Amino acid sequence: MQVLLCFLFSTTKIAAQERTYIEHAVASEAQMNRIDDENDKVYEWSFTHPDSALRVFKRIFNESQQLDYAFGMANAMILSANVYINVKREEPVDPAIPCLRIAEKYLERARKRNKSVVETWYNNMGAVYLKKNQTDSAMICLSKSLDLYLQSGHKKDGVLVMKYLNLETVFYVLQQFDKVIAYAKTAEKIALEHNLKGELYKTYTMLASVYTEINKPDSSLYYLALMDKIPYKPDESFSKLTLEIKGTAYLKKNMPEKAIPYFLQSIAINNYPAPNSWQGLGNAYKRLKKYKLSESYLLQAENYETNASQRSDYSVSVYNDLADLYDSTYQYKNAYKYRSKAALLQKELDDNSNVQTINALEARYRNAQKDKQLTDERLAFLSIQNKLKNRNLWIAVIIGCIVISVMIILVLYQKQKLWKQKSETLEQQQEIENLKTSILTEENERSRIGRQLHDDIMVQLALVKMNLEALPSQLPEIEEMEDFIAVKEMMDNAGRDLRLTAHNLAPDTLLADGLTQALLYFCKNIQYRTRLNVTFQHYGEAPALNQELSINIYRITQELIQNIIKHAAASNVLIQLNYRPDILTLTVEDDGKGFKTNDIANEGIGLKSIKSRLKVMKGEMEIHERHPKGTSVTIQVNL
Repeated sequence: MQVLLCFLFSTTKIAAQERTYIEHAVASEAQMNRIDDENDKVYEWSFTHPDSALRVFKRIFNESQQLDYAFGMANAMILSANVYINVKREEPVDPAIPCLRIAEKYLERARKRNKSVVETWYNNMGAVYLKKNQTDSAMICLSKSLDLYLQSGHKKDGVLVMKYLNLETVFYVLQQFDKVIAYAKTAEKIALEHNLKGELYKTYTMLASVYTEINKPDSSLYYLALMDKIPYKPDESFSKLTLEIKGTAYLKKNMPEKAIPYFLQSIAINNYPAPNSWQGLGNAYKRLKKYKLSESYLLQAENYETNASQRSDYSVSVYNDLADLYDSTYQYKNAYKYRSKAALLQKELDDNSNVQTINALEARYRNAQKDKQLTDERLAFLSIQNKLKNRNLWIAVIIGCIVISVMIILVLYQKQKLWKQKSETLEQQQEIENLKTSILTEENERSRIGRQLHDDIMVQLALVKMNLEALPSQLPEIEEMEDFIAVKEMMDNAGRDLRLTAHNLAPDTLLADGLTQALLYFCKNIQYRTRLNVTFQHYGEAPALNQELSINIYRITQELIQNIIKHAAASNVLIQLNYRPDILTLTVEDDGKGFKTNDIANEGIGLKSIKSRLKVMKGEMEIHERHPKGTSVTIQVNL
């Protein structure tokens, strides 16, 4: 019976496939060729008329959709994404993502028309991830694109060189310069063998930039000299980059007089901003002790970074350069200001880096699932083809063996059901172990940072404060100065904030006195630092909880309170911890503005973190709207 059902299922799929083929045939070969030619022509002038090109690509997609022409739809969306990535460079690449996601739906069918469409899709998705600074995801996509290209046996060596250059860019961002040099040498060899002038020029640019980064300016100048001998005219962006590299190389050789002309030439190219050149000029003039000029250029670089959509390590570098300049000119108040900005931004970037790492792991998992899905679809297609060839044989076998098949099917069904249950159990266990590892890693990192803040930075801050308080004994007139009083207040505030931050990162009270005392201390700190009125209540006799459960409950409480502070606009919060013989219950209630259904659906990182910890503890969470206003969250864990 089961075999018969399999046959019926297969013939149904075969019939569906035949109907699909008839539907696909609506687009004739002439229509498909016309759409492909139009996509290619629009792509050629998209670099000069991007907005018009996007409108035409949308029309081509709609026309291809009416004809159910998969390659036409996928290609139009991929080329639209390419406009956002490579033409509209000064704008965010976010609009490229929905274009690529739409194209992804048609890839499996589109590759039957043109196999390179999948490789191109991965290349563009890698470029998007790279621009969004998600380097791990970019590496996965660009490596996949290179592998598919090599497997296809293409002989377009210029394309191969550019794919190597794309991977070099990822390693450059990751500061894995040895890998950048290795890939660049491979690209150089291919470009020299096939006389690819433009690709060779870009490869030497990458090598020159790398050697500047690793403080080998002589090697950088060597490749820059080779670039000057190549009969190739780069576009303005590459010309600007080359000039900046030359200026930086001479600056690292401590030859500011030679560096300045290159930075000035770079600034003269008006089509692009010049933050690197402004910073380079600022440092060059600082070394020449022309402090006014140095300050002018460094402030231009700072102003550009302040207005930029995304801050980076470059911003930290500019702030530190300004701090050094003001130190050199005895303007200690300004020096302190920019040193503080650099430290705060560096902390923010480090926090964002941790979030990006988690997102990258999630993206890697999604890509693995995507590859598995493509493989399953190909296997299913091959299975259908095989069934088509052997359909008549299957009919004879089914009729002759129907009784035996029923018995076999029953046994196989039971085995398959048992195997599936075991597989699901193993997958769940593996997922929980992975979450435990991730949470443990996060806690270890928090503890390390907390100890470093407490044992290193707070000690240094205390020494600075002692020296500051000793100044009036040497300079009595300074004690009444407003700036001196303000600095002392800032030092006190900074010490207090550091102490609270260190405790939140590594709560010693939790390990020493248990969960109840740690939460009580945490609530007092929240009430002290904010205007939030926090009431903490606990019931029942606290059992001996293991460290992992205590830390998870403590972190969940932190996340819930942070969400209330950020989003609820509440005045009062009630935290209740209830110990029963086998169950621990945590309730957090506020009188804020409540929540909407969309707030739960569009969960943020905090809510995801809470759910991850609950999954490890096998706990449950309920979120309710309170009347007349506010929110109640209940966490329940079996002990």
